[in-house]
Amino acid sequence: MVNETVQAVRDAEMKADEKEKDALQKKEELLSKAQLEAKDLMTSKVKEANLLSEKKLKAANEASVVRLEAAKHKADQEVLLLQEMVKGKEQVAIDFIISSLI
Repeated sequence: MVNETVQAVRDAEMKADEKEKDALQKKEELLSKAQLEAKDLMTSKVKEANLLSEKKLKAANEASVVRLEAAKHKADQEVLLLQEMVKGKEQVAIDFIISSLI
């Protein structure tokens, strides 16, 4: 009877040791899996942020090109207006010089 009890205790201890080893192994596997998932998530978020940043930068560049073209067009219009004004003043100056000579 005592031998059976001792054997039962030993068997129980062995099973407990195996369960402890299994639990430690599962803990390590879960930790490893969680670390990989966290790394993948972080990589994904960084990639997403980079894409969003590139998209915003492209939009800003396009907007600046549009503004630059609008400013260039406005400057061209002002140059034409000034050229017309100069032509008018030029004729006035020519008329003044001619009238002064006569």
